[in-house]
Amino acid sequence: MGLMTAFLMPVHYGATVACLDAFEWVMSPHLLLELMDRQRCTHAWLPNFAFNHLVRTKLGNETYALDHVAALINCSEPCKQATFDLFAATFAGHGIRAEQLQVCYAMAETVFAVSQTPLGRRPHTLWIDAGAAAANRIEPVAEGAAGAMPLLSNGPPIDGIVVRIGGGEAIGEIQLRGDCVFAGYLKAPDVTAQAFDDGWYRTGDIGSVIEGEIYVIGRLKDIIIHHGRNYHAHDIESVAGTVPGVKPGRCVALGVWDEEVGSEEVELVAERDPAVAAEDKALRNALRQAIVRRFNLVISKVHLVEPGWLVKTTSGKISRKENLGKLLRDTHRAPAQPGKK
Repeated sequence: MGLMTAFLMPVHYGATVACLDAFEWVMSPHLLLELMDRQRCTHAWLPNFAFNHLVRTKLGNETYALDHVAALINCSEPCKQATFDLFAATFAGHGIRAEQLQVCYAMAETVFAVSQTPLGRRPHTLWIDAGAAAANRIEPVAEGAAGAMPLLSNGPPIDGIVVRIGGGEAIGEIQLRGDCVFAGYLKAPDVTAQAFDDGWYRTGDIGSVIEGEIYVIGRLKDIIIHHGRNYHAHDIESVAGTVPGVKPGRCVALGVWDEEVGSEEVELVAERDPAVAAEDKALRNALRQAIVRRFNLVISKVHLVEPGWLVKTTSGKISRKENLGKLLRDTHRAPAQPGKK
């Protein structure tokens, strides 16, 4: 993302780049908006967690002028409507409008972009039934309906990219072909062969194409298969993060294989928010109820931990693999696999 949007593309177009060290930004997030104001920056590309980070760390006494910004583009991980709503509300007094917040679906295997929402127009949000989605069906429902789940559009494919959904159902793996899709991984023929299906690149992302626009729901490896139904860890975490008493952005949903049940059980690890007084029993119940209301899913176990317990990657994303291993070690359980005792 950074190489293409903040170096090669500006070089090609002769645009000015305003740079900020990533580690400095993590420590002082407000510096980004200060820089965009001072340098009159028009475009910035941020992962979803960065929008949340800017909201959580707002001091309250800042004065930015951001009405000149053409687009703040959300990419690099699943993009959430709730994140945009919160960001727009938090920074409305600084000139931020809903139509400035855009979405790009991108990956290195296509050089960068696969799709982009039209600039100047608020990205479309589709509300669907979460139970139907767990069975790979798309059933539109009204916002606020029981079990309603929002999907934020990633826009139509860019010129030269063709998209299909693998598996023959409404929801499945997003697969691509086109002018800028890579030919394969260097000196890795076996990995390359696994990455393609009859010339179509298998992205490993789960989603749907609706009225010509791409909706990304999650990753294949982030799917939890519970009693034959598919649940996306990102969606569970998004709901859990709204419960008072949970530190925003600091929870992870994990599929833990249960040999006796013969399926993955869903366990949730959530960091307590020290700023909110909440009893553990009440907080666990609130988390379970919130997830049942949205997904009709019963969480097997809720683990409440202290701030800083969860493991993140160097890019600031929650690492499910590392956190699953840590949880199993802390609870004195050995990793289990389907079909193995």
